[in-house]
Amino acid sequence: MINSIKFIPFMLFMLAILSVAGCQTLKAPSTMYEEWKPTVTMPPDGVWGSVLEQKIDSSKPLALVELVDIALHNNPSTRQAWDAARAAEAKKRQAESALYPEVTVSASLDKDRVVSHPKSSLYNVNSLGYGPSAEITYLILDFGGRAATIDAAYEAMIAANFQFNQAFQDLLLAVETSYYELHSSYSSLKAAEADLENAKTSFVAARQRYEVGLAARLDMLQAKSNYENSLFNLEVAKGGVKTAKANLAKTIGFPADTPFEIAEPTGEIPREIAEENVSLLIKEAIEKRPDIASLQASLRAKQALTKAANSDLWPKLNSDGSADLTWYKFPGAQNLRAEHQYGYTAALTIDWDVFDGFYNLNKAREARIEAEAERSRLIEAELE
Repeated sequence: MINSIKFIPFMLFMLAILSVAGCQTLKAPSTMYEEWKPTVTMPPDGVWGSVLEQKIDSSKPLALVELVDIALHNNPSTRQAWDAARAAEAKKRQAESALYPEVTVSASLDKDRVVSHPKSSLYNVNSLGYGPSAEITYLILDFGGRAATIDAAYEAMIAANFQFNQAFQDLLLAVETSYYELHSSYSSLKAAEADLENAKTSFVAARQRYEVGLAARLDMLQAKSNYENSLFNLEVAKGGVKTAKANLAKTIGFPADTPFEIAEPTGEIPREIAEENVSLLIKEAIEKRPDIASLQASLRAKQALTKAANSDLWPKLNSDGSADLTWYKFPGAQNLRAEHQYGYTAALTIDWDVFDGFYNLNKAREARIEAEAERSRLIEAELE
């Protein structure tokens, strides 16, 4: 009889409690024509609270350079690109870990209690074993797969870094565009107010001429229509100011209802674009645009992954080694003393998936096709 049988009901009871504690009454929508309603309390959104805690200096009009500085500190797009670049660096370091041996250290504790006969201890077993063990594995040869995987991670990191540069430039352009759109909307509002004054003056004059018989009713009604249309255009201009201001607030990383004002542009706004050779402009864009450089690095990464996938079609040579040491004690046994044993192994192994249902073959095909698709995306971007 094994004493550990006594623990089986207790273990089953604990497993039942854990399984019930992990269950939640969360279900899919009951029908396809009714909105799903959560049956559990959703956690509060702490992210939006942190956005609302941000402050902006509204004591003075903000110049374009100040808006750019605010956007660089608060807009989440550059932070996303920065985090993606740092994650790509971590992935590159993960790939480089294959250059080192893999060492695993473990320890074991075994308690063995067997009672073969309750009245005789001749064949009873009562032992305690414990000790450490270690295992080391190192990949010696995989026909270039490890090196190609590292190259792919390296190129992916370069692509992510260029994507960060592109996000940086996109944010600068977005702030400038939103700033001048808001400035333009203020100008449109002033023009609408001036147009309203002119239309009102014309309507008053036309009505007075009509009342004294110097103008036809049609002329008076036409002037009234122009006046009412100017009122509508004024409200449209006011809405345009609010929309442009909300877009600028969002671009610099603040809620749309954030109160602030902008300063007038300093200097003359350029109204003419210098004429240059289009071929030279295209050449310069191909050489300098970060999004193009990112796609070029991404293509090199896909090509490296193709090499890595092809290496899986061939055998791998590994070296393995292990060592362990175990101490044994026999509690309650007068004629048995503590003992220990140790052992070690070393081996060279060759692993080759001779047949895997064509998995590795299709994996290599997939990698090659993805590289071709990435090349097409690069061509499309360069043509654009």
